[in-house]
Amino acid sequence: YHPSLCVPVPGIVVKEAVAGSDFCTFAIAADVVGALGDVAANAFESLGFEAFSGAASESFGQWFGDFQTTLDTFIITAVLSFVLGVLFLVLLRFFISACVWISVVATVVMFFFFGFFLFVKSGQCEGAGILDTGKQVSVAIVVAGSTAVKDAATGESVSEAMTGDGVDYKGRQQYTRLGKKCLTWETQNRAPQYRASNYTVLRPVNSTQNYCRNPYLASDPNKAKTIWCITSDPDVAWEECLPI
Repeated sequence: YHPSLCVPVPGIVVKEAVAGSDFCTFAIAADVVGALGDVAANAFESLGFEAFSGAASESFGQWFGDFQTTLDTFIITAVLSFVLGVLFLVLLRFFISACVWISVVATVVMFFFFGFFLFVKSGQCEGAGILDTGKQVSVAIVVAGSTAVKDAATGESVSEAMTGDGVDYKGRQQYTRLGKKCLTWETQNRAPQYRASNYTVLRPVNSTQNYCRNPYLASDPNKAKTIWCITSDPDVAWEECLPI
């Protein structure tokens, strides 16, 4: 149709459907499309705000309802917390000194304990257990202390020097590495061949008594590598010793 024959409608425009086809069709005017877009955007914004408001109102209402439901529990918990806090402060007032002294004593004990552990560890031999090494160190400390007191009381002093396999040892060690008491050489019957009459290291008798020695003859097939003694332990016939 000729444009003059078309009846104008607000918001509607007539355009050729396909160029050169002489067929026309209706289309929405550009200003109408813009206006509809703004209205749709505002509508969507309004719907989103209403949805958010509804969700927020529902969540807040649920929270407030839960709080009202658990209000008694909240009050009891608050009161008990306050009472326990006051009780703790009162007890702390009376026991603060005890806590401080316990902390100090615990620190000192731990200091000595770990110091002793490191001291034992420093003298641990390859392949030796830490417990056996600790026992050896403890025995050595006790024996050295008792010997020092005895020497101070009697005024006597004996050298604990030893070289090599200990055949020249003249000291007064009478306990084995693990603290077993030594038997007197001349009266023990577990190895009666070890007598002063057979080994010069055990002479004179009154100077060897039950002290650790390393008696052997050049012809003996088995020789100890250090000083030893016959023990009083029925399960251990002999054991090596350490100089004091």
